[in-house]
Amino acid sequence: METATPIESTNDVYFLKGTRGPHAAIRLMVQHWLYKDHFGWNLHPTIRASFSSDRPIRMADIATGQATFLMEEHPHLPPGSQSFGFDISPNMFPATDTLPPGMSLHLVDAASEPFNSPACKNNDPRPFLRNALALLKPGGYLQWTDVFTPTHILGASTETNKTNPSVSRGLLDSLLAKIGFPGWEDAWMNHLPSLFEEAGLREIEVVQLGVPRREMWSSWGANTLSYLRESLGTGDKEGKGEREVLVEELEREYAGGVYAASEPRVVVGRMAERARL
Repeated sequence: METATPIESTNDVYFLKGTRGPHAAIRLMVQHWLYKDHFGWNLHPTIRASFSSDRPIRMADIATGQATFLMEEHPHLPPGSQSFGFDISPNMFPATDTLPPGMSLHLVDAASEPFNSPACKNNDPRPFLRNALALLKPGGYLQWTDVFTPTHILGASTETNKTNPSVSRGLLDSLLAKIGFPGWEDAWMNHLPSLFEEAGLREIEVVQLGVPRREMWSSWGANTLSYLRESLGTGDKEGKGEREVLVEELEREYAGGVYAASEPRVVVGRMAERARL
């Protein structure tokens, strides 16, 4: 793969478009590690158990960002395996000469190839599923890891009780309403298992562990605030000041022991094996 030149696609549907710099990369890496801490793995154990040391596989990561997932998992694949990362912008791609043998990163067109959650317009992720399923061979697995809303407010400090969680809830709801997500909603996330089945996937598993463990609440809250800070660079300029005030108020709530975090979930499905004649 040729070295990717940083661009912003005119078809870029990413909500935080224009914020793919080092700060965003750090936030996404922390998010990756928080997910791993929450689940205890990157790749669902059922998928890993299907690997055979004498059978190379091909693995794809959609919305790969800086390819953290692939960088961690590729060395543990069977010898001779290949990994492919796809994203609608190459701005976070690592330099090509730092990629391990067998890994490559690729740019996709968000308009013709909807490959991530913000592309799920009209509350319908089926175009995404069709594109994802096109990458699967019979017997292959699809793992969908995502944040399921509503965002949780993780309690006030039991020691000080200086803050009221309901205050943070109101601040966050108001801020999210002002930020908005262009053209999509997230109710479909709660129906992913049935949508997987409708798409023909089998052996569907859902991993839902609830809110993160208490010891990590502060880290989850900081990651959420980092995301909200990034969001200040999006939307209309006139409303930026009002949004910034809300973020600052949430930061004060955070300092008092109230943390905002969304619950991650994983849905896994397997494409049926080809019938043997």
